Amino acid sequence: MIKNHSPLKKIIIILLIFLSFLSIFEVSLILKINKQNKEVITIKQDSSLPAPTVNIKKVFVTTKRRTLWDNKQDSTIGSFYEITLFNTTNSAFTDWSVKFPIPQNAYVENQWNCNVLYYEGFATIKPHYSNSSSVKSNNNISFGFTLSYKNTFIPEEYEISGRFVQNILSNITIRILFIIILIIITGIIFSLVASFIFKRQVAFSQEQQKRDNEFIEQTMKSFTNFIDNKDPYTSGHSIRVANFTKEIARRMGFDEQNQLNMYYAALMHDIGKITVPDEILMKQTTLSTDEWERIQKHTENGVRLLKDFTVLPIIKDAVLYHHERYDGNGYVSKLKGEQIPLVARIVCIADSFDAMTSNRYYRLKFSDDRTIKELERCAGKQFDPNIVVHMIEMIKDGTVHSLQD
Repeated sequence: MIKNHSPLKKIIIILLIFLSFLSIFEVSLILKINKQNKEVITIKQDSSLPAPTVNIKKVFVTTKRRTLWDNKQDSTIGSFYEITLFNTTNSAFTDWSVKFPIPQNAYVENQWNCNVLYYEGFATIKPHYSNSSSVKSNNNISFGFTLSYKNTFIPEEYEISGRFVQNILSNITIRILFIIILIIITGIIFSLVASFIFKRQVAFSQEQQKRDNEFIEQTMKSFTNFIDNKDPYTSGHSIRVANFTKEIARRMGFDEQNQLNMYYAALMHDIGKITVPDEILMKQTTLSTDEWERIQKHTENGVRLLKDFTVLPIIKDAVLYHHERYDGNGYVSKLKGEQIPLVARIVCIADSFDAMTSNRYYRLKFSDDRTIKELERCAGKQFDPNIVVHMIEMIKDGTVHSLQD
């Protein structure tokens, strides 16, 4: 029988839990990046410091100045300033501005690629075009203006403001998590498909097994009816023994298929009686020694009849050994205790119980109380004491009566 698919369910549950943790972690990471993308940062830079000469991850500006004119009449000097904003980080730098102090009476005459705003002694440079409002990672942008002042002017300090905007899909951690999540989702889908296919196979197998069991049972019952009907006193005997055997096996904790296998074995336990002449089976006087020996041979004869039947080996065990005794005084091999196959020990008790509770030409059937006393008396002698207790419980709780009907 195909076992249930609980391991596959466990795999799906584990994958779902792992997927949940990864998804939560990735969402929190995305929210964190989004929050950082909205934060405006301010960087102060001393203009006297040279531009970094090594690959440092930062934002900085460089300034180039050249004199355009030196007007002696109004004592003004015109200078052109070319400023370059560098971004050597892994994120885009957007909504940027560059602020620096500007002397009183200085004014900007021309602007290139930027807008210059004045406020309380400071000039703030902002991008002139929307497409220049962001400096991509490892990139730069240049802009400039012309400034008139009575002296040569060099900005002392720059204050750079803006937002670092990281592309979520460019984040290596998020990309790795995304790939892992895709793999897990694929695994879950595959597991669900496999589970569906497995369920279909289990259902088909169970249905096929059910049909096979019905066919086997019908075939076996045909044989047992033929055997039982040879003697009116034993009519229905094999089916009752099979029912008792199955219930004992259930109470002993065997699974459904093993219960069914023992049921089949019990059905066939007396198949060897086919070889016993009717006049011996139905004889109502004392059997001779030779006749008794011929009846005892039904166990060996039954196994010979089943020599080509290899599907359920326990059937042969039940047929050959169901007349062995727990104390070793039975037949045919004088086996003792647990040397006797388990199925034969169970069938022995079920067979004996049915014999006690069936009418015979030489006696009436036993009452429940007498049967219980006989089973208890023979425990450890004829019967396995650990199994016979289940037969006694079945009598006390009335189960045997429902199985006899």
